[in-house]
Amino acid sequence: MFLLGWTAVIVPTVILLVERRFAVSDSGIGIAYFVNSACYIAGSVVGGPLVGRLGRGRAFPASWLLAGTATIAQGVAPAWWAFLLGAAVQGLGTGALMVCANSLVIDTYPAARSNALSRLHVFYALGALSGPVVVAWLVSTGTAWQGVLLASGLAGWLIAGMLALAPAPGPTPRRSVLAPSVSTPAPGAARSGSRPRSAAARGLRLSVGLAGAALAIACYVGSEAAVTGWVVRFLSPSHGSLAAVALTMFWTGLAAGRILAARVVHRFDLGSVIVACALAGAAGMLLAVLVPGWAGAVALFVVVGLAYGPVYPSIMSLASGRHPARSASVSGVMVTAGGVGGLVYPPVVGFLSPVFGLGVGMLGAALLIAAAGGLAALQPAEVASAA
Repeated sequence: MFLLGWTAVIVPTVILLVERRFAVSDSGIGIAYFVNSACYIAGSVVGGPLVGRLGRGRAFPASWLLAGTATIAQGVAPAWWAFLLGAAVQGLGTGALMVCANSLVIDTYPAARSNALSRLHVFYALGALSGPVVVAWLVSTGTAWQGVLLASGLAGWLIAGMLALAPAPGPTPRRSVLAPSVSTPAPGAARSGSRPRSAAARGLRLSVGLAGAALAIACYVGSEAAVTGWVVRFLSPSHGSLAAVALTMFWTGLAAGRILAARVVHRFDLGSVIVACALAGAAGMLLAVLVPGWAGAVALFVVVGLAYGPVYPSIMSLASGRHPARSASVSGVMVTAGGVGGLVYPPVVGFLSPVFGLGVGMLGAALLIAAAGGLAALQPAEVASAA
């Protein structure tokens, strides 16, 4: 998870250098984000069945091998089309990896999944917060940004080899989250196979609850990905190389938020936690975009990250509480939904930039995180209170 977070911020950190190397604009970077996110969705869709059929002992190393190879390919890309191809393959591997990791934690800690997921995603945040300042420093000392991608891809290969040699993690339930559970009818029950009205109504509520949680996580990921992908570019014209610090501060706050969530979120109603954090994140984003001055912007992005931190694992726990025996399928649905958010909004920011400026796109990120909180507020009480 640390390496996934690290790799995710390399291109956003050196976005200006990538644009110069391949002679592309913000719109071109938006296309790269779109391609990566589209394939991330495909990887997450395949990831659930892949874990169920092959087991994590095979799915984990295969996914890491794919992601590492793609990162190396981006580092040696001779032309823009090759860089886009690397982004596509990397999305496939990362989507599958997220399903593997989330489902493993949910299966391992079924009674404390919210805390465990928060702890897991702390390491993603630690990788993402250390990446910008370290990569910016390496580039400033003469290291080629392509070399950073190469080294990161080789680290992915190393992890793939370690996972291939390690004992396989525990089994994963294979039932689909979309399939109703099968029970033996009571004596004298109708032979038509129809469920009682109350059971059918409960199944509908479960489906609506899962759909609402999926839409909420899509809004969250769209907002988080937009901040990660564009904050350096947004601040670069006025703050130069120091803009990378803002991205590090965002992920520093996000990591702190997830560490805090891992300790205390189980004491509160999950729906209320998501709403409060989403509204605080939206307010912080508005101020960070509108308030002038580099120091103020950096401080506000710490606050934004702190508010964002608990949202993703809490929404994931919200959904998994409905289907505790179907962790791989639920994780696949939620990771896919998050991928849709990352697919749609960050490229939109790039397309808006030449016409309206990046500030408009960043304000849209504030609206998305607020929407995630609103969707959580609409969840049924029994979902929101899942531990």
